[in-house]
Amino acid sequence: MDQAFTRSAVESYVPGMMAGVDQAMSKLRTHAASGEVTKMYDLHEQLYITTSWINLVGPIPPAQEKLLSEAFVKISPGLFSPPSKLFPPYKNAMEARETILRELQTIITSSKRDLAQGRPLPKTVLYYLLTATEEDGSPTMLSDEEVASELIVMLFGGFLTSASTSTSFLLETARRPAMRDMLLDEQQKLLEQSGDVASQLNSMPALDAAIQEILRYRPAVPGAFRRCVRDTEYEGYHIPAGTKITAGSFLANRSPKIAGTAGGDPEKYCPMRYLASPTKDARPHLAFSVRTTTCLRLRLQCQITRSDVSSCGVSCV
Repeated sequence: MDQAFTRSAVESYVPGMMAGVDQAMSKLRTHAASGEVTKMYDLHEQLYITTSWINLVGPIPPAQEKLLSEAFVKISPGLFSPPSKLFPPYKNAMEARETILRELQTIITSSKRDLAQGRPLPKTVLYYLLTATEEDGSPTMLSDEEVASELIVMLFGGFLTSASTSTSFLLETARRPAMRDMLLDEQQKLLEQSGDVASQLNSMPALDAAIQEILRYRPAVPGAFRRCVRDTEYEGYHIPAGTKITAGSFLANRSPKIAGTAGGDPEKYCPMRYLASPTKDARPHLAFSVRTTTCLRLRLQCQITRSDVSSCGVSCV
């Protein structure tokens, strides 16, 4: 699975991300021309449904996009409903999930057939899952059901957190005209240079600092659930193996021990905190967890957010 989230793999998804952004901007212009009012979060949610699908399995035809949009309208309420089909939101969400699974399984079957016949596939998460190998070089041989399950988990788990991150980013940027101007200036200087989009997106330290800081300041998921795997002593407390633990990243991210002191008060939004980190890969927050439990989507999340806000976001605030 991690082969689909290496730095080079994520960079190969950039054209799909940009295509998703272009589709979203086209819809935004249509809404604006018609006089419709569109909430920024709703725009980002639709953007990330489209972008996530493109990154996961490839280009999305209009008919398929319409089907996905209708399915996700039902899924979102189901995420916050008691898990029983006695409750309509949950029942509708499960039906929508089955609809999406059928679409995925059709695409998986077609993609496997193309691979067997030597036809090239776009570099997507699906491509890496179908061509994944073990450490000894042997094929991983995931079943169609396993591949579909992995894809749908990433699809459901990604679009809400991505929409939340970009919306929070734009909110904090809109409140700080000086930061907005700095981000636009950085972007303009890159546009005056030659180079591929993926390289340019990874050469924007101010934007990257702002994204890392928004992940700290307003984490899309305020906490995570874990289980203690062995008896542990922590600050005088005995935690038996098997204990369920809630890790509150929202609170931890505002602790000086995590956020550091370079950016001043951890209760305040300050992208300079990240720029002051001793190494480029350091991140003063626990968004997406840490170490062996770090979410595989962290690198993808940051790249999607870069693509979104650099293409259409910063200039809109």
